[in-house]
Amino acid sequence: MAEAEPGDAPPGERLSIISHLEELRTRLVRASLAVLVGFGICYWQVQPIFHWIAKPLRDVLPDSPLVMLKMTEAFMTYLKLALWAGLLVASPVVLYQLWAFVAPGLYRHEKRLIAPLVVVSTVLFVLGAAFTYYLVLPVAFKYLILDFATDDVKATLSMSSYVSSTCLFMATFGLIFQIPLAMLLLARMGLIKGASLARNRKYVLLASFVVGALLSPPDVFSQTLVSLPLFLLFELGIWVIRVQDLLRRKKSLADAAPAKPAG
Repeated sequence: MAEAEPGDAPPGERLSIISHLEELRTRLVRASLAVLVGFGICYWQVQPIFHWIAKPLRDVLPDSPLVMLKMTEAFMTYLKLALWAGLLVASPVVLYQLWAFVAPGLYRHEKRLIAPLVVVSTVLFVLGAAFTYYLVLPVAFKYLILDFATDDVKATLSMSSYVSSTCLFMATFGLIFQIPLAMLLLARMGLIKGASLARNRKYVLLASFVVGALLSPPDVFSQTLVSLPLFLLFELGIWVIRVQDLLRRKKSLADAAPAKPAG
């Protein structure tokens, strides 16, 4: 009988790894199909989507339309926009597949949180994208374009650069708005404490401006537009953790209280 090599895994462990890989493949296939369906739906309606996403710029520059600098730029821009929109449409399915993959390693009470987490995460992402579209972009365009345009410099943006920048901005804020949810999950796992976070908020303020500098164009105004919501969402996360801790303490006290004798 041949001896097992030192690096060989036991048959049961190899089977477990294979089953996990098969589960991962299944989840990735389902998520990819959801993105593909979302892409198809959004490409079918890509011109109305493009008209909608270009509105903040049209409001600032009504007489300066977007231009096509290359022969294939419009086609490639529509593909890019449909993919971004398809990812947004398919995000609930993608998030569910992610949580369903890690669900076997969770406790029963933690598995019940999967559906609410998917819903809350999707809502926060949409709120972040809407915050960008309705508040950040109009202010940014007025400052970066109108305040720097002169008689010698006229703003003329290409389709590709505008769609890429706008979608990246919206996706960035969508992820930034996940901060309170991420903090709540880390607190539930006991990895962070609300009190320690509150004591170190000055470092978080500094870090938020560093992150803002990395995620935004190289000007103070754009960096502030990213950094300030980042810090405010961190503060919101601290209050969410405090409320969770308060509810936990009340539940512990209620469980520890002696039951009243029956009358």
